[in-house]
Amino acid sequence: MGVLARGAFITVVFAVGMTLFSRLQQPSAPKAAAFEELRPGVFRHLLDVSPLPQLFELPVASWLLRAADQHSWILVDTGVGQAFQNSLKAALKTTLSSPQDKLKLILLTHGHNDHTQGLAWLLEAYPHAHVAFHKKEARFITGKGKYAELDGEHWSWSLMKHVLSANSSQPVERCTTLQETQGDVSSALSAAIPDVSSWLPPDFLEYVLTPGHAPGHVAFVHKPTSSLLAGDVLVHAPPLFAMCQKKVVGLQHPPFFLSPQMSVVKESQRQLAARSDIETIFPSHDHAAGVNIRDLRAWIQRGYTA
Repeated sequence: MGVLARGAFITVVFAVGMTLFSRLQQPSAPKAAAFEELRPGVFRHLLDVSPLPQLFELPVASWLLRAADQHSWILVDTGVGQAFQNSLKAALKTTLSSPQDKLKLILLTHGHNDHTQGLAWLLEAYPHAHVAFHKKEARFITGKGKYAELDGEHWSWSLMKHVLSANSSQPVERCTTLQETQGDVSSALSAAIPDVSSWLPPDFLEYVLTPGHAPGHVAFVHKPTSSLLAGDVLVHAPPLFAMCQKKVVGLQHPPFFLSPQMSVVKESQRQLAARSDIETIFPSHDHAAGVNIRDLRAWIQRGYTA
C-alpha cells in the first residue's frame, strides 16, 4: 500500500471512529478521575477515552484554577462523552467541597467536541458561572457556524472536516468573547463581570490566540506558576496509532485532519516557544504531566522530530 493510500485509509478509519466518539454516549466510567494538583492552584482532571478501542487511547483533560481569593474557581474546557462527564461531576464536587467554593468562570480553548461537550450540564449546575472564549471561535461554539465551512491546507482536512461541527448553543447573556490576540483575562471580562477583579486580579491569567487547529484557539498563561494551558496547539503523547508505532511519549502536532491550517499551528508553537514567562506547558492531550518549555524549543529546532 502506497504512502498516500495508507494515509487515506488511516484517515477514513479514524474519521469513522471520531464520528461515533463524538455522537454516541459512552458507558459510565468505572472509576472517577479526581482533580490532581500539578502546580499550586492548577488542577487537572484527566481521563483516557477511546474513539477506536484497542487501537487508540486519547487522554482528555479539563483544568481547574483556584483564583486569588482561594474560593473562586475557573474551569478550562469541559471534556467529551458521558464517562468523562460523570467523572468530571464527581471531581468538581470533591474539589469544590467548601460552601464558600464557587465555580465562577468557564474558559474554552476552542469549540471542538472534546473540549465543549460538558457545557450544557455545567451551565445548569452552576447558574452563576460565566463562559468566555475568543471571538473568532464564537460562531462555532454558539451554533451559528460549522468547522466544515473552513478551507484547509491539506487533503485530509477536506475529508475529515465534516465530522466536526458546533455542538453547543450557549445562552448569549452568559457569554463573553475575548477580543484581542492576547490580553489579561480579568481586564477582558471586567465589563461583563463587574466584580471580577476582586477574585481574579489583573496579571493572574493571560490568554494568547494560538490559531491553526481552530481559528479562535487560545492558550492560557497562569502567571503565578509560569504554566501554559496549551489546549490543542500541541499534543504530548505517543504517535497516533500505537499499534503501528512505538509507544514513546513526545511532542506532536495536533492531527493534520483536525487542523485546517498546520502552517499557522507551527507559527503559534514558535510564538509560544519564544516567550520567557513560561516554564511548563500542559497540553489538553498529554500522556505525562506537562513538558518543559526547553523541550518545545529543542523540538522546533530539530525540525519537529523526536
